[in-house]
Amino acid sequence: MKNCIFFAGNFWVYPSCAFTDFIGRLGSEPERYGVAAGQHSRYWKSQDGENTYPVRVDRYRRFVEFGRKLGLDVALGYSMPFEAFIDFQLGSYYRYRGNQELARYHYDRHLAVLPQSKIAQFLVKSLEGKKV
Repeated sequence: MKNCIFFAGNFWVYPSCAFTDFIGRLGSEPERYGVAAGQHSRYWKSQDGENTYPVRVDRYRRFVEFGRKLGLDVALGYSMPFEAFIDFQLGSYYRYRGNQELARYHYDRHLAVLPQSKIAQFLVKSLEGKKV
């Protein structure tokens, strides 16, 4: 933090939301990094269960917030508010894992920020068992 005056206004960062994907060496040699092979390319977890998708999303969230606190130009690469993006990602994760309660919670939070989100509306209806 003491050096942030040198960075503010001079640098931008682009934290990729795909940082969690099974790509590169992680994808080709997962066991080498403590990850079992054959898992979902984004929703994988470490063999010890400590490194999960929600943990990685939280790290991403904290990184973005810290960059903003430093006054850096944080380029996100998507066209929705940051908070809505985080909740949509977590809703999708919990939907994939079969946890309808947490999926609905995060989709509802997403819709509170972006009520016009057609995809989130569709996913909520599908969680409710309504024909879509």
